[in-house]
Formats: sequence, C-alpha cells, structure tokens
Amino acid sequence: TAADGTTVKAPIDKDSFTSGGGTNAITMEATTVGAENKKSIEAAYEAYKALTDAQKEQVSNLDTLKSALALIGVEFGGGDVLLGDANEDGKVDMKDVNRIIRYCANWDVEINLANADYNQDGKVNLKDVNALIRLLAGYND
Repeated sequence: TAADGTTVKAPIDKDSFTSGGGTNAITMEATTVGAENKKSIEAAYEAYKALTDAQKEQVSNLDTLKSALALIGVEFGGGDVLLGDANEDGKVDMKDVNRIIRYCANWDVEINLANADYNQDGKVNLKDVNALIRLLAGYND
C-alpha cells in the first residue's frame, strides 16, 4: 500500500484469480496517484491484461485502474486498442458487431474486451453495439 492509499497485488496467477479480493486479486483503491506509484500501477495493469476475458469482466474497479493509468500517462489498452475491433482482425465492421451481440447473449465466443468496449465505460454491452452500428452507418454525433 502506497502513501496515497494505492494497493496493488501483482503479479497474479490468472488460474486462481478471485474478483472479491484475496491474494491473487487486482486491487486499486486510490483516486489520485503520485508518480512514485507508477510501477505499482503498471504492475496492476499487466496483471489485468494477463487475465482471461471472463476474469476481466469480474474486475469491479476497472474505472479506478483506468483513472490511475491516465494519471501516469498510460492509455488503457497500451495504445494497441482499436475500439470496436472485437474480433481483432484489424478493422471495425459488422463482424465485430455480430461478435459483441453474441457475447452479450452469453454465447461462447472470444472477444477482445478492451476493443469491444467502444464507449469505454468499462462494460461490454448493447450500448457498444448501438454506438458501433451508428459509426458504421456514418452517423457522427
């Protein structure tokens, strides 16, 4: 735990990850983070990226992690995010929309959660589908 209240437990074992705390959970509690905590924040982000997609969904404090990353100048997704590209084929199209819809319907599909969260609210849901359809239809609002 750092002076500003940041607690980071990393590295984690993704095979024994628990979302509610414990020895293998990602824990971020601070709302402001000093430069001295940069390594801890980066370690928490690396731990997050090592999780499976299903485990990433269980991280309840993802907004805090995103905020902490922004404070140290690191973009969530490490700059390799193509928002909307849920199937990671390098483009955003209706195949991505279809993949996200199937994911939201609890089908057994693999998606890139960081890319699929088009509106960047920390969740992958039909709001992302709606925004992507509007984008692909050419609406600029």
